[in-house]
Amino acid sequence: MEWNASTGLALGIVSTLTPWFFAIHSKLATLAEQTSQGAKKIDALAAATARAFEKLYEFEKRLNAQDVRLQNVGKQTSELAETLAD
Repeated sequence: MEWNASTGLALGIVSTLTPWFFAIHSKLATLAEQTSQGAKKIDALAAATARAFEKLYEFEKRLNAQDVRLQNVGKQTSELAETLAD
């Protein structure tokens, strides 16, 4: 008799908790999918940021080269002005 009561109690608990377990499983699956999508978005943003920094580095190199050229032109202009002043 005890075995029947224990089995009945166990089945009652399982049948009561089963919908709750499925609801939790569903929520966890949704959360896992959203986390996966978020990770993909973060990876895309990281790649875009890397490309932006590469472009920024190239622009900085070009700007530094132009700065050197302008300094050379400034020196040449100063030398020309000194030559014309003499």
